[in-house]
Amino acid sequence: MLAGRSRRLMNACATLLLLVLVPLPLAGQRHASRFERHVRATEIRPVSIEAPAPAPLLAAGGIAGGVFGYFVGHSAVPDRPSGPDDEFVSADDLRGFAAWAGVSLGIPIGVHIANRGRGSWGASLLSSVAIGALGGVLLMTMDSGFFLYATPAAQLWSSVAIERRTTP
Repeated sequence: MLAGRSRRLMNACATLLLLVLVPLPLAGQRHASRFERHVRATEIRPVSIEAPAPAPLLAAGGIAGGVFGYFVGHSAVPDRPSGPDDEFVSADDLRGFAAWAGVSLGIPIGVHIANRGRGSWGASLLSSVAIGALGGVLLMTMDSGFFLYATPAAQLWSSVAIERRTTP
């Protein structure tokens, strides 16, 4: 009989102990539940804000685009002019102009592609063509090789700066 009573007493004590201890969270659990309540109460919206691509990557894209534009522009001109009226401009001058135009168009396109199509391609293209035209005029009037190298560098810098600035 004593064994039955002690067993019942033990079961009652265990039940009481479980009823008292189970609803009480531990200290670490209490903080977690407060955090979970805060997270559940706060509306979470996914935001897709991406930073622009790093400047060296954009510069590499611009260099690749400029080289591609140079070769496309240079190879687009035939060896000889098409008719007798075109004799005042040599094929070498036309190739140089076409290569210059190819670089002016290729640099902003390469930078825009490297930036995954984000940013203002139109503003970058406009500034590159304007810098290319100014550099071409200065190259012809001053007859200095400095502008031959400074113009594409300025086009690349402006294209990268515009793409980084206008990336949403």
